[in-house]
Amino acid sequence: MRRLSVLTLAAIAAVTLAGESFAGTVDYTFSFNSGTGVTPTVQAGGTLELMLNSGSTDQYTVTGATNVTISGTAIGSTSESLTLVTNPNAPSSYTDPTSGITFDNQIVLANGSKLLNDNGLLFSGPNSLYVNFYTPTGNSADFSLIANGSRTNISGVFALSVPEPSSFILAATALVPAIATAARRRRRARAAH
Repeated sequence: MRRLSVLTLAAIAAVTLAGESFAGTVDYTFSFNSGTGVTPTVQAGGTLELMLNSGSTDQYTVTGATNVTISGTAIGSTSESLTLVTNPNAPSSYTDPTSGITFDNQIVLANGSKLLNDNGLLFSGPNSLYVNFYTPTGNSADFSLIANGSRTNISGVFALSVPEPSSFILAATALVPAIATAARRRRRARAAH
């Protein structure tokens, strides 16, 4: 039994390390909600894929985003899907030639630090919609919306939630009790003969 436990723990560690080394990224869920009494309103959210910057312990480049949507009176009566605009100059800032917005797609995950900086994250959507989440010096979080050439700045709260384990790691962890049970039954069957 002790040998099986050691092998099981080793397998879990190997799967965990392999998942990290293959992807090198971690997923966080984010949300943005306009502040109380702020008009127009905005709600946005989705999943961000973060990669630790070389030589850093707390600064990440957002390398991808999935299921990002935005809704609220700032964009009209529909919910829109957003796509992360790639920063070819990461981790330094870059000015998007189409929207004219300077961004860097950087997030800092350190106690007491702002999540976003003055440049922030840039997303694009349908009909020339551009969304820039950033944190100006001294503020909580702001949102800049450019729709049809008109810019609207909205204050609110940008938040990240704790990353969820990948489904591969969860599946591997779920198999461990099944493997242990099968091994135990096999041992009992041998002992009975």
